Amino acid sequence: MPSHTPNEEEKQKKESSSTDDGGGSVKAKQEDFLKIFRHDPKHLWNKHSIYRIPSEIRNLNHKSYQPRVVSIGPYHYGNPELRPMEEHKHRALRHFLARVSHNNIQDLEDLVNRFSDDDKYMEKVTSSYAKPIDPQWCEGRKAFTYLMVLDGCFLLELMLGSSRRLCCSSNPPTFDCCYDTNDPIFGRRAKRHGVVTYVKLDMLLLENQIPLLILERLIQIANLGNEVKLNAIICKFYGCKHQVHPAEPLGLHILDVYRKARVYNGDYTGWTVPYSAKELDEHGIRLHGTYHGGSLGDWFANIGGFKEVEFIQEKEKGILCQLYDIFIEPFLQLRSNDQTSSPPRGVCNYTKKKVAWLFALVDEVMFSPLIYSVAWWYFPLWIIRGDLNLPFLTINQSTRPILLNLLAFERLHLGKDGRDMIVTHYVILMSCLIRSKNDVEYLRCNYVLSSLPGRSDEKIVKLFADMTHNVIVDDITGVGVVNKEVVELCYRRPNMLRAKWLRHFGSDLKIWINVLLTGYGVAFAFVNTYINVMNYTSSRGNIKFNR
Repeated sequence: MPSHTPNEEEKQKKESSSTDDGGGSVKAKQEDFLKIFRHDPKHLWNKHSIYRIPSEIRNLNHKSYQPRVVSIGPYHYGNPELRPMEEHKHRALRHFLARVSHNNIQDLEDLVNRFSDDDKYMEKVTSSYAKPIDPQWCEGRKAFTYLMVLDGCFLLELMLGSSRRLCCSSNPPTFDCCYDTNDPIFGRRAKRHGVVTYVKLDMLLLENQIPLLILERLIQIANLGNEVKLNAIICKFYGCKHQVHPAEPLGLHILDVYRKARVYNGDYTGWTVPYSAKELDEHGIRLHGTYHGGSLGDWFANIGGFKEVEFIQEKEKGILCQLYDIFIEPFLQLRSNDQTSSPPRGVCNYTKKKVAWLFALVDEVMFSPLIYSVAWWYFPLWIIRGDLNLPFLTINQSTRPILLNLLAFERLHLGKDGRDMIVTHYVILMSCLIRSKNDVEYLRCNYVLSSLPGRSDEKIVKLFADMTHNVIVDDITGVGVVNKEVVELCYRRPNMLRAKWLRHFGSDLKIWINVLLTGYGVAFAFVNTYINVMNYTSSRGNIKFNR
């Protein structure tokens, strides 16, 4: 028999005890996991909607995924930096209990039982979280349910607190559960000021979510179902101009509803462009912004609809076509009517024939097939221009975290079964347009974006470059596909010549002055020659007529 030291014996006892205590449960959980997976593979991931940010995404900018003021849900619960807001959570819970005290709910335990007694409902809530949560929430359902109720009451009271009518409805007059107007968190005046602005930003973080099923049941318990539409009140809370369609089902969480409110009707399919904003302007494509109003200091209302991207082509008459209409077209009409019309009085046939011969020669020489094709190649009669309309965007402290969390949500949830990833497409498009500070200045002048003080143009360029650092371009899914119409317009010969001219000589004042003087000299010489020819032909005609 081999001898064992006391340390080895204690280690073996611990291993055996851990195997006896937890080994069976672990094996049982693994067997249940495999049974579920064999029965329905989608069962494990198709119900997830709240995710932990992967390390390859988080490492680029971890602060954008970390709450600053309040923790919502189990992922960030217990963070010492977020504990000051727990007091306001319990205050909201007391207010909600006062709301529902007339509905056979006397205390917190009665409210929690309304949730925990429904096993299927709580299983649906639990399956919304993609990764295993902290073990303290797995030991018993009561603790997890209490956390959901506490955070749900806080979110609901926060969104209803600005409306006194909704705050005090469905309550007997004896209960004064309405918040004071000057309340720092739930008051109406705190909606856009103070710490509430940071709370609203924390409510849009992907890891800081709870299922809206919790808020929906709280609304039913408070008998507010006829007055409160959850999707609509979230859109109103964030100042969204376009609300979610009433026929749209309940959102997964607040971030999902916010995204749907920003992805309203539009024809944008996710294409991108081959050049930056300044280069597109040089190729004859003008950029315009769609502005819906609002102040620059509003962190959430000044992100336009992500589908408000539209490309329109327009045909305009070129210089050659305009000259043709002014000088050549009238005489061609005169020539076509030559056989039926009589010559003007006092003008002999010789003068008329000379004038007709002169412009016929100009028509045959300048607009012969060879000359016409060369002129069309370099100076086409019709110039095609493009207009690219983009949603207005304000760059402020909330732009980076909001867009990054929307990108993460689309990548982890919407991208797994081929659903629309319009925010990802929009960010890629903006990163293609913004490649230098000149592009930022151009977009600002055309009301496509604005920025608050402290945001330099170089920082805005770096912002979009960093956001697309981990975005994978895939032609199969439509991410990064270049618009064919934009490419064809940019590669037209006149547009390329225009771009080269503006790129090399566009800002040189001396060259523009020389071009204007040269053009004036050529036009003056042409007019002078034309007048001399007309005077000569008219004088010869008068001599013949007098004879």
